Amino acid sequence: MFEVILPLYVAFVVLCVFVFMSHHTLSSSLQSIATEIKDNGIDLPPSFIEELKDEMYNIVQETIEGMNPPTAADHLMGALGQLVQMKLAKSMNLLDAISPAPPEGEPSE
Repeated sequence: MFEVILPLYVAFVVLCVFVFMSHHTLSSSLQSIATEIKDNGIDLPPSFIEELKDEMYNIVQETIEGMNPPTAADHLMGALGQLVQMKLAKSMNLLDAISPAPPEGEPSE
């Protein structure tokens, strides 16, 4: 049994050391990159920034144009969903679990 557990234990320890070393290497690399960016700043061409703004504007505009006001059917489906949800909660006795019981000595409404 010891012959089976020992290799698994050694493999686990090696894996933990590998993960720790990878984490340490990556975090120090990211730290040095962040320090370099903080010291030197990022030089982006103005055309890139304008293209980015235009693209974001187009995405927002397409999203807003694609929105439709809710119809009566949407409101009816929302009300129906609420009723079904309440019925299921009552059948599973969830309403009693959700609403707190009044303290003893106080009449319930």
